[in-house]
Amino acid sequence: MRRSFKVATVFTGTAALAGGFGPTALAATAQPAAVHPDYTAKECGANNDGVSHWVHLYYPNDDHPAECLGGKTTNHAVNATVASFCPGNNYGHFSGSVNGIKYADVGFNASSPRGPIYGYQEFHITQITISGDRGVATCT
Repeated sequence: MRRSFKVATVFTGTAALAGGFGPTALAATAQPAAVHPDYTAKECGANNDGVSHWVHLYYPNDDHPAECLGGKTTNHAVNATVASFCPGNNYGHFSGSVNGIKYADVGFNASSPRGPIYGYQEFHITQITISGDRGVATCT
C-alpha cells in the first residue's frame, strides 16, 4: 500500500513536496527532511534527531513510520489520511474530512495524548497550522 504526504508552501506556489513512503521505502536509508522557510517535514522513524516533540501523523494500520512536522506554519496544504494524531508540545489547528464530511479548525493543544481524530479510524487532513510550542510533551 502506498501512502503519500504532500505539502505546499506560500513561497512555492504550485510546487509541492511529495514524498512517497511505504513499507518498501523503509528498506532504504531514511529520506531527508523537507525544509521550508517556516517548518520541517520528515519521517519520524524511531523519534531520533529530536523529533519526539514535533506533531506526529500516524498512518492507518501503522504500515509505515509516522510523518513529523516541526516549527510554525500557517494554513499549509497537507494531503494525508491518518489513523491518529499526536501534537507533541505544539498547539494549533487543522482541517480535513471523513467520508465527505468536512471539519474546519480542529484544534490541538500541547501535551494532548496520541489518539484518533474524533474517534475515526481514518481522517483525511487537508490543511494544518502550527501556531507554536510550549512545554516538553513528546510523542512515542
